Formats: sequence, structure tokens, C-alpha cells
Amino acid sequence: APTELRKAGAEAPSADVEGINLRLAYRPPYDIDGSLRFLAQRALTGVEHVDLEARTIRRALRIDTVEASHAGWICARFQPGRDELRLSLSASLLPVVGRVIGVVRHALDLDAEPAAMAPLLATVPSPGVEGLRVPGCFDHFETTIRIVLGQQVSVAAARTLALRLMERFGTPLEHGLPGLVHRLFPAPKLLALANEDDLGRLGIVRTRS
Repeated sequence: APTELRKAGAEAPSADVEGINLRLAYRPPYDIDGSLRFLAQRALTGVEHVDLEARTIRRALRIDTVEASHAGWICARFQPGRDELRLSLSASLLPVVGRVIGVVRHALDLDAEPAAMAPLLATVPSPGVEGLRVPGCFDHFETTIRIVLGQQVSVAAARTLALRLMERFGTPLEHGLPGLVHRLFPAPKLLALANEDDLGRLGIVRTRS
């Protein structure tokens, strides 16, 4: 883990009441509010929670390895004045902390280089593009399913379908964050058990099933 932390540019972890704490740096400028609004519009109740005022994202996370599956919660809080992200994670994710750091850096595009992007963004006629980031994903399978559900429907409709899927096939998160993060998005092996009728009752049309 120490080697992975050094490679990821994170400080060594410390423990407190929240879990394991890390600090992840990013290059300014970063449109924090714009990125958080994007995530808040798509947040799945129980799986993730976005607090725009506190500039914080909390969500359930599953990391699968050859040996085991590790599940827990993460809490990512932006520290604008310091150009860093304060990352807390449950002790259950400590064995895969290096993977967690990589997931968070990708999902929030922390490795973007604004200096290289600036000349291209300057050609965009729309205002408010300074600090623009490209949203990544916290879980590739979850994101793929949500892309399929979101075809030719509104963001709100896609979120509703994903919520129904999560409530039907998702699993409780042991030692989650009560009232905020307490369920895991369905794992591939669980969703594979669903037949077309099961999905149809959730409002998912045949082609998406």
C-alpha cells in the first residue's frame, strides 16, 4: 500500500472516526461546482450522496480482485483553497486503497492538465468552461448499465430506471453511512440472474433488457 500511495501522489493514510483519510492533489483551475452539479443530477439514492454546499461526494464502492471482493464507502470533500481533495474511506477498503485512489482520480478527472487544455477551451464560444473536467466513473459496470438505461430518455428518466434496478437487485452495504450510503449497485453476477420479465416490470423496455 505505501508504494501504491506514493505512485498515486497521496499522503500516507491516517485513521480517525471517519475511517482512513488521504489527501489527493489536483491542478487548478477546477470547476468544482459544475462537476458536483453534474453528479448530483444523476446520484442514486442510497448508493451515492452529493452535498453541493459542503462540496462533498459520498458513495458506496465495490472493488473486485482475484482473491476477494471489497466493499465499503468513500467520502470525497473538495478543499478549493488548497487545490486538493480530502478522501476518507471505510477500513474495509484499506486492502485495496491503491485501487480506490485510482478510481477516485479517474472519476473526478483529478489528473487533468489545465495548462494543456487552456488553448482548446479558449476556442469554445460558451462561457464558464474554465476548469472544465470530464466526468469519469466510479464503477465501470455500473456506468455501462446506466448508459444503456439512459439511451433516448431524459437524465431524470434514466435515473429513475437505475434506482428501480438498484432497489430490486442491489445489496445492502454492511457498515455504510446511515441515511446517506447504504446500498451497493447490483453486481454483474446478480444482474445476470434477471430475466426479461423481471426487467420489464421495472419499466425497462425489451431492447434495453
